[in-house]
Amino acid sequence: MSAQSVNNWFVRGAIGKSSAIKLADALGVSLEWVLGQDVGPKDGLRPDERRLLELYNQLPNEEEQQNMMRIVSLRLKELDQLYAKYMGRRIKGDAE
Repeated sequence: MSAQSVNNWFVRGAIGKSSAIKLADALGVSLEWVLGQDVGPKDGLRPDERRLLELYNQLPNEEEQQNMMRIVSLRLKELDQLYAKYMGRRIKGDAE
């Protein structure tokens, strides 16, 4: 999607269906949201995001919800460290 395409949508005040579908997919939101239709708070979420929110809301209390947030945060930190380690080796390996 080019900047010119986006500019044309603003000038025309409309977006084509195929462009709207591509944009929704790229942004990870619903087509309805891109088109400015009324959507509920969960309507812009992908099915896996909706499921995660449902599971989170089923936790018995705020303490458990915070525990889940800590676990997810720790996992993301681990993944960041693995990525940094791998990319460091990859860059060094390419230079040799």
